[in-house]
Amino acid sequence: MRHMAHCHRAAGQPLQAARIYAQLSERHPDDAAIAYQYGVSLIDTRQWEAAIRQLQKSHYLNPGHVGSLRALAWSCLMNSDAHTAEQHYLQLLALQPSPQDYLNAGHAALALGNTPAAAGRYAKYHNHSSQQSHTFQIPEGDIRMLTENYHLSPDDLRFMTEYINSQLQ
Repeated sequence: MRHMAHCHRAAGQPLQAARIYAQLSERHPDDAAIAYQYGVSLIDTRQWEAAIRQLQKSHYLNPGHVGSLRALAWSCLMNSDAHTAEQHYLQLLALQPSPQDYLNAGHAALALGNTPAAAGRYAKYHNHSSQQSHTFQIPEGDIRMLTENYHLSPDDLRFMTEYINSQLQ
């Protein structure tokens, strides 16, 4: 069944994958890997609260799994819970941060009104990104999420982008 769920997810059928992972989760309630995969499938379907529950379970069962912490932080951010996302991103930044973690941690800080922390994290994202260009840009989808979920104005985001770029010169 795990293989079938994986195939559905790989084929772009997250609802079918999530249904199978739900069945697997009922049969194996203490399996951190199933909880993680179920949570990721729920992220794919944008079911943030259900994803958070599964990812919390996965993180509880296997606290050393950075992937579950990363997915949990992202789900909290997408579910308009910047405070909890910030807590998880702080843990990630102390462990094995990816460039994307710095970007998303910057979003959490900005949503909480912590502009200095956001600026520092955005600069680290830019400096560590493999797609480094000469200028920093907040990805378009992230701008949409920040304006819709956290009511940040496009001007706020533009000012932040301009500030980061002025620091990079």
